Amino acid sequence: KIFKKHLDILPEQLNKWLNSSHPYTIRFAIKMYMTYFLEERFKTSYMTKIAEIQSDEYYVNMMIAWYFATALAKQYDEVIEFLENNKLPLWVHNKTIQKAIESYRIKEEQKEEIKEAHLLKEQQEAAQQMTLDEMKRKHVMDILEQCKGNLREAAKRLDINRQTLYNQLKKYGILHE
Repeated sequence: KIFKKHLDILPEQLNKWLNSSHPYTIRFAIKMYMTYFLEERFKTSYMTKIAEIQSDEYYVNMMIAWYFATALAKQYDEVIEFLENNKLPLWVHNKTIQKAIESYRIKEEQKEEIKEAHLLKEQQEAAQQMTLDEMKRKHVMDILEQCKGNLREAAKRLDINRQTLYNQLKKYGILHE
């Protein structure tokens, strides 16, 4: 409730949090932008700030994708143009499109427009250029997403023990000590 009372000064604080070195602080700032600034207080500058975040943190990237998928439901014209100009990191871009297509909040004709625009085509091009480590990292991130962050379930699906998964998460920069 305190945030809602101070929406005029909140973006200044959110911008500080977006620059934090702590993933959960960054996620919280993005969630606050999503909660309070996607409707009548929407500004493309907020969207640009979030798109400029460069992170190897799985949960930060998922929050960015969630923000943009939600933004598509609320500010479709601005966001679709933004996505067509490839302003997001590839993984985040593709995850945004996937979430948008799965969303019940986006109209069927908009989903068709997204599909027809071939906004996922970069995924195929990027896969051809990925190194083996990048492919492994992507696979681990995809499994982790499917398991909603549950390390035990992800390790089981990957057919490795949890310690090996934990070591891979650290190696690929998905998890920090």
